[in-house]
Amino acid sequence: MCRKATLRIDGIGYTVYPGEWICTVKELSAWFRTPFQCQAVSVLDELQKRRLISYLFLDRGKVIKYKIRD
Repeated sequence: MCRKATLRIDGIGYTVYPGEWICTVKELSAWFRTPFQCQAVSVLDELQKRRLISYLFLDRGKVIKYKIRD
């Protein structure tokens, strides 16, 4: 049986499986220390191009689910 967790962001529950994480675009921007959220998404794009992560947008682009690749 696969372990999973349900995380709530702004009252919406998201299922997260082992090796996956979710965060808001605003949190991501703070982690990367970018002044604009679009710049944080550009960093994700570059990491995905290099095949280091995979990600997708949830909740109309406000939430990101990502996974670090092996």
